[in-house]
Amino acid sequence: MINEGVNELNEVNNYLSELGIIDSCKFTPTLARGLSIYTGIVFEFYDKLGRISSAIGGGGRYNKIITNFMDNGNSYPAIGLSFGLEPIFVILKQEMEKTRLIDIYMVPLDTNTEVLKLATKFRENGGFRVLIEMNKKKIGKCFEYAERNNIKYVMIVGDNEANTGTYKIKDMDKKEEYSYTLEELNKYLESNN
Repeated sequence: MINEGVNELNEVNNYLSELGIIDSCKFTPTLARGLSIYTGIVFEFYDKLGRISSAIGGGGRYNKIITNFMDNGNSYPAIGLSFGLEPIFVILKQEMEKTRLIDIYMVPLDTNTEVLKLATKFRENGGFRVLIEMNKKKIGKCFEYAERNNIKYVMIVGDNEANTGTYKIKDMDKKEEYSYTLEELNKYLESNN
């Protein structure tokens, strides 16, 4: 029985070496999972970057579950694994907080048409990801939303901006506001993106 276990571990070790992933694996003789289910090697997955300390998934060899379920005289060896939604969600949430999904958050003040045209220009000319606020949120709530969602720039576009062609943009990282013509604004965005 012990020799069978050692042989199985050696075989797995050889596979890991051949696949070039042995350095990402660690043998833990005290690891135990579902003692009544597994019939061989068991394993767990961890975040290589160490963002969380708990396992994000696990599994192992089980030779009897399918065999006993089928009960037709044949043997059905198998390996199974599953992932935990909670630890994966925690990692994704951390990554989302570091990732910018929106470059410019545009807030129209009864200037929907103007803002739609501007957004199209930003998307086509600079490849910017633009979100337009169409729910008529209060300005303060818009800035809170931008802060919460890691959006770099907020533009409030009212009649004054639409008529003069000079636009104010707030850099949420620097907490500074600038006024530019559309041409100047494009240059500023390209140089700071």
